[in-house]
Amino acid sequence: MVERYADSILKNCEAVDNICAPIFSSLKTKAFSFCRAYEGGGRVYFCNFSDWGEHVIKRDYLNTFSHKKEDCFQRVSLWKFWPEQDKKYRELIQDAEQSFSQNSGIVITRRYKTYSDFFSLRGYSAGSVDEVNNSYLNNLELISRFTDYFLNESSRMIQDAERGQLVFAKEQIQDGSSIGALQDNGDFDGQYKELLDVFSVNNAGIFCEGMLLTPRQVECVVYMMLGKSSKEIAKTLMISQRTVEAHISHLKSKLNVNFKSAIIEKVLSLPQNRRIILDKLNQSIYN
Repeated sequence: MVERYADSILKNCEAVDNICAPIFSSLKTKAFSFCRAYEGGGRVYFCNFSDWGEHVIKRDYLNTFSHKKEDCFQRVSLWKFWPEQDKKYRELIQDAEQSFSQNSGIVITRRYKTYSDFFSLRGYSAGSVDEVNNSYLNNLELISRFTDYFLNESSRMIQDAERGQLVFAKEQIQDGSSIGALQDNGDFDGQYKELLDVFSVNNAGIFCEGMLLTPRQVECVVYMMLGKSSKEIAKTLMISQRTVEAHISHLKSKLNVNFKSAIIEKVLSLPQNRRIILDKLNQSIYN
């Protein structure tokens, strides 16, 4: 069954690569995969080159993607911040770097009533992965539009693949949820208040590089973690985009970093910050 399914992936690789041409030309990435995970354990999978598809099947990585009923509609996750407890997906990330020289990735997850879609973009940086991650964070609107474009262009392929989908027994399926993910859901105001409580200067005392973050800087960091662009942050906080960008520039200067993703990494680098953040996220958002 698995071998036959691996063969079915090969015939669509070129078509997927053609669909991905616009996003590849805009971002520092050359690899893409799509997985649809159904409530009953079925899987539909596409990627833009066959070696990766065969590898995913043979290493049993498809069961890292599972449908989970939750309020979240769209979630954005960076490989760099994927939690250690999600061991199966961490194995996939390490394998991608060792076997395919892919060391930076982003996963867009969309949850529906009976299935979940996972869109994965992967790239490679010879130096720091921050450059690639920053490219992702600066182009989230573009990436989101691409996911819509991909679904539209691949609709016939998805319909055909559904008839021969690979089905996993429920006991085989790993929970692919990530408490380290960045998400956007319908109850964003409530989620945001929870996160502000995590980052509150009085409550959590968020220090970084000897610097105590101001409440407004904290708000900007929170929204960046949630995958929001400067424009979206400005709209939500009812301030100008220029002011938001000034806060971000100040953080970059004080923390001696060049990328948005590096700001987040610095904030999470202190054990006490990371523990507070992840514990609160785990209790309040992802349960």
